[in-house]
Amino acid sequence: MYFRHLLLCTNLSLPLLFSPLLQAGTAAASPPEPEPHPHSFFQEHFRFSLITTAAFGGSTADPAELAVGAHDPRQEWANLQTVEGVLGFEFDPYLDGSVVAVGYLDEDDQIDGEIEEAYARIKGIPGGFTLKGGRFLAEFGRTNRQHLHQWSFADYALAHGRFLGEHGLQGDGAQVSWLLPLPIYSELFLGVLSVPEDDHNHGGEAHHEEHGDEEHSGAHALEGHDANIRDRAFAARWALSHDLTDTQTLTGGISYAIGENGFGDSRETQVFGADLYYRWKPAQTERGFPFVSWHTGVLYRTVEAMAEEEEEHGDHEEHGHEDAHGHHEEEASHEPARRLLDLDEIGVHSEVNWGFRTNWVAGLRAEWVSGIDEFGEEGRERWRVSPALTWYLKEHTHL
Repeated sequence: MYFRHLLLCTNLSLPLLFSPLLQAGTAAASPPEPEPHPHSFFQEHFRFSLITTAAFGGSTADPAELAVGAHDPRQEWANLQTVEGVLGFEFDPYLDGSVVAVGYLDEDDQIDGEIEEAYARIKGIPGGFTLKGGRFLAEFGRTNRQHLHQWSFADYALAHGRFLGEHGLQGDGAQVSWLLPLPIYSELFLGVLSVPEDDHNHGGEAHHEEHGDEEHSGAHALEGHDANIRDRAFAARWALSHDLTDTQTLTGGISYAIGENGFGDSRETQVFGADLYYRWKPAQTERGFPFVSWHTGVLYRTVEAMAEEEEEHGDHEEHGHEDAHGHHEEEASHEPARRLLDLDEIGVHSEVNWGFRTNWVAGLRAEWVSGIDEFGEEGRERWRVSPALTWYLKEHTHL
């Protein structure tokens, strides 16, 4: 599968658009004491960005069946992945926040949209604490907090999309972080969220209604997306960073999330993660080039599920022979047997990006997920190797 990733990003300070109108007719005959312009408050505290991301290309397979992220390319030739509007605000050093709204064309070419984030933070609390509330992407690994325009590749990371859902671990809630008093950067994050259920009406990773693979030990095939965390969730992360030298930085962390899944009866899914990021750049750079970065991560999840055993016709005859006392009371019951399943899966991803000259970045990503047989085609083992070449036409535009 190949795609070209086009990003158009324009950063605006909204009040600047109206500055000529506000200043017109305010010339004074004698220079009075300068007063703040009416728009200076907005210029100082608010910023707005409009970002358009599109993908062009094709695949020998159905792109919709390969997608694991909500905004992955799902059509041949042209995809409008998102139009993102970002409104950020900051008041003094103690309060800031962001609202991220996205619009996009779904698989049926219908306009759809959502609020990805809308949160506020209180910073600078004595002791190194920060409070955050609203809708936000949880601190889990390095990838979960990234929006589409921040990706180095055209599609979502394979393990993150499968383990955390097509939107990542996102929801409404609150988070507290603590910057530890250590000589290196070390911060703990604890969050409680209400995670919405993913919408799988648009297709998804090989999601088929027919369930042709319901052959797993006589049990009904389970829906793979039901394994994702939803409703009440808890997320934690310990992030660290250290400058090895003036030109090298090493960043890493461990993450954990737990919450109810879609299999009912308060069944839970747990996700564990560990990530490492290394970056090198020389002492003298031009717009951040050249550089080399390496990011790798491991995810592991455990899933509690309840499966119904599908009793075959021949089983009734066998029960009659196995009952030494001649009692056949069980044959009157047609309720399927249920059994508790404890399933697990591991995922690995690693990527290298090389800014080999100003405005040019070459990247290579390798990924693998072990799969869960009970989820049928949705839970199959997968691997993927993705090359990327990015050209930054301007500061906020790349191809």
